[in-house]
Amino acid sequence: MHPFNERDYAGLQWAEMTWVDVQRAAEEGRIALVPLGSIEQHGPMVPVGCDHFLAQTWALEGARRARDNHHVPIVVLPAIPFGRATQHTDFPGTINLSLDTYVRLLEEVVREVIRAGFKKIACVSGHGGNIAPAMEALRDLSGKLKREGVVGVRFYFADSRTCFTRASEVYAKLKQGQFNFHADAWETSYYLFHRPDLVRREGMVKPAVKCDEMPLHLDWFTKRDITESGASGNPSVADPEYGKLGYEYFPDAIAAFLNKVWDEPVGE
Repeated sequence: MHPFNERDYAGLQWAEMTWVDVQRAAEEGRIALVPLGSIEQHGPMVPVGCDHFLAQTWALEGARRARDNHHVPIVVLPAIPFGRATQHTDFPGTINLSLDTYVRLLEEVVREVIRAGFKKIACVSGHGGNIAPAMEALRDLSGKLKREGVVGVRFYFADSRTCFTRASEVYAKLKQGQFNFHADAWETSYYLFHRPDLVRREGMVKPAVKCDEMPLHLDWFTKRDITESGASGNPSVADPEYGKLGYEYFPDAIAAFLNKVWDEPVGE
């Protein structure tokens, strides 16, 4: 297995298609996969585009495996780069959309996908903070479409319940020795495998963390309540082989998820 290279995904990327190609993809009944990213601080060692990169690589590689291993036809939209990252706004580099803007952005993108003729739309997020608002946006849109008389459209979301059921096991294989929730050895390992040129190795140090679990209150901010550096866990133990392990698991899980989506009837 080699690191991610965008040129490996010919025929899968919406942005590389002509309108004729997109129309044909819809007529073929392809699943439209929408990756949800985020631009937010990831400590002193990993780029702020980490979660955008996760969404993009998981979606494209997962779609390729679904096509090649399960014969599932898919088209992958460009990853939406901006998301909900309120808790990281005490660091430069974070781009946080308001809840209203994020919900409206996702709804309008999905409506355009439906207008193009697609009936099954799935989302996968590289950032945990997107999941709740995105799922609620899709549920709300489903109700709107029903009231508008639009039938035969289904939404799906790849999360820990529907797709990444073994994610905690994968994360646990890398022992970090302290609380890790974000910008840790796992994400650093992923970059060491795919883009080692973007890792600031001088920043790969074990940070001081202020807690050993997520705060109970909802109004927490990363720098104020958890870690001054923005990192957690222990990035110093990051290893590109572990990043490779993550690249084996997450796209495989997405491929299996997309196979289930393909097999499910759309209905009315």
